[in-house]
Amino acid sequence: MKRRVCSILAILALAASLLAGCQTKDGGTVANEARNGVARVLSVYDCTTYLVDSTDPNNSMEYETGVIRMRSGSSFGVGTTGEETQDFITNRHVVETNYMAVEDFDEYAERNSDLYKIQEAFPGLIILTMGELSEVYLLEDDYAVREGVLNTDRAARCEVVYKGNDYEPDLALLHASRTLDGRVALPLLDAAEDATVESGNEVYALGYPSTTDDKNPTVAASVDRVTLTQGVVSLHSQYNDNNVITDIIQHTADINHGNSGGPLLDKRGAVIGVNTWGWGQDDSTGDAGVNGSSEIKYVRDRLDDLKIKYDTYKDDNNSTVIAVIAAAAVVAIVVVVVVLKKKKSAPKPSDSEAAAVPAAAPVQEFRIQGLAGAFAGRRFAINEGVPVRIGVDPNANDLVFPPKTGGISRSHCVLLLQNGQLTIQDLGSTYGTIVDGQRLAKGVQVTLRMGSRIALGSEQQTFVITGKGGV
Repeated sequence: MKRRVCSILAILALAASLLAGCQTKDGGTVANEARNGVARVLSVYDCTTYLVDSTDPNNSMEYETGVIRMRSGSSFGVGTTGEETQDFITNRHVVETNYMAVEDFDEYAERNSDLYKIQEAFPGLIILTMGELSEVYLLEDDYAVREGVLNTDRAARCEVVYKGNDYEPDLALLHASRTLDGRVALPLLDAAEDATVESGNEVYALGYPSTTDDKNPTVAASVDRVTLTQGVVSLHSQYNDNNVITDIIQHTADINHGNSGGPLLDKRGAVIGVNTWGWGQDDSTGDAGVNGSSEIKYVRDRLDDLKIKYDTYKDDNNSTVIAVIAAAAVVAIVVVVVVLKKKKSAPKPSDSEAAAVPAAAPVQEFRIQGLAGAFAGRRFAINEGVPVRIGVDPNANDLVFPPKTGGISRSHCVLLLQNGQLTIQDLGSTYGTIVDGQRLAKGVQVTLRMGSRIALGSEQQTFVITGKGGV
């Protein structure tokens, strides 16, 4: 018997060690694989070049028409995680309507020596190019743009479905005319996890920084040319962009101009922000600079408004199963060891003692019952380990309010029963979640009990926590 038990213990120990070795991928590996979700954006402008006297702005003349200028940035796909998509998020300033740039005088003068003569009549001569956006493309590979010429067979033309105005966060949504081979959607951070992004968290910035193109005849656009920089979250703060206050994540993952519109990932591969700003960087002084990404909540809100479906991050089922099996194996070892010890130390019970087995404690069953409003008189079960999301968005909630119900947000709050304990968490609702007269802080879990009253937005939409029989 002892030999058989030892054999079982050895097998369980081996299984536990093997399964424990099957860990999830590290953040760098996950971020590297997420490069498939990044695409380069090219904005094309139809421009006119002017000669302007800086000492007298009224003294100007049209110099050249039909000038084509290009501006590029980064983007990332949204939709069903891992599947090819035509919807991509970027920054508004990547697809800005207007183009303006001061040209290099000597470069123009090499092509037209008459500019030196014109300069005599324009003491403060400036060569200024101005234009309007004509087309936007997602580039398929490194040969879509070669020596300044766009090959439209290697690019997908885009419709700018949404572009924030001057009073909104710096975001835009592009819909490509076709999918790009291998370019897929990335999962966004779930609203319930916004508060989990904390200082010190590992992050990765992906995109096409302008330095990628240095000394190359082509514009980098293949998956292999997506750059990946690693850092940590410094803090949450706000950035005043043209009097628009935007909640941002400051971090230490290096970004520069071409990164604009690319994703900021956590170590699991969830998109937690959109790379938008970099400031204070100075090679001459050695200043590292500050990198800022607008929080992903703005992207979710815009996609919800536009009724465009997207995935949020969910744990890999396989890794979860492995972890559960490994844990079960370890528990089994402990149980066997404890039982063996008890058998050695405990006296054999009499027949009467063996019969006296205590009854198992009853499992408490929770229900949420409507007292007032859209669900008055109705009762819903709350099952162990299954979140109950409440809001007006039918694609994101389990308990769905009628559209435009006053005081109820798209994703308002979530209930979760875990290990017999029932909690509620506000998901950043506009008018708040009130439990027993106390307004909840966003993202903070609060324990509920039998009889707890929950008001969503106001007393007009009220629930109570009950048992199986209701109230």
